[in-house]
Amino acid sequence: MSQMDPMDPNYPPPNVPPAPPGPYQSAEGVTRGEPNKQATKSGFRKRGLIALGGLFTLLIAVGIVVVILGKNTSSPAPTANNDLQLLEWKSESESRDGFSFNWVTGSIRNNSTRMYTYVEITFIAYDASGEKLGSTIAIVKNLAPEDVQEFRAPVWQDNVSELRVKEIWGR
Repeated sequence: MSQMDPMDPNYPPPNVPPAPPGPYQSAEGVTRGEPNKQATKSGFRKRGLIALGGLFTLLIAVGIVVVILGKNTSSPAPTANNDLQLLEWKSESESRDGFSFNWVTGSIRNNSTRMYTYVEITFIAYDASGEKLGSTIAIVKNLAPEDVQEFRAPVWQDNVSELRVKEIWGR
């Protein structure tokens, strides 16, 4: 009696009925649609690259829209015809809980007929020898036509003996 070899093309013996068709076989025994691991990996890779390319394209489109929409709002628009007038300003110091705080305070007038939603007043700080120490900015919002508003801004530099107005602008 010979031992059956599963590698033998005549295996199983002819008197054994064939197995019922599996999920990827037809009744005729033809294999169809059986997953190929290499093809499946390749398919996942392709779909992943397509999704990544789509995401990249979307990010570029969003970036372009942000640049276009934000283009005119990031840079200050200088005022024309002295529409903004600094009426008065002074440097103040106050002590609280053993700490000293320096401020620049004052008021500004809108001499125009337009509304300024944002006004910036830049001051330069100098020490006693005339060396520039730095700057500070006072901000006024929603300055109506012919209106006057007060402002107060911190001066962060120490040993300031003089403040000078560098620039006033608004939009």
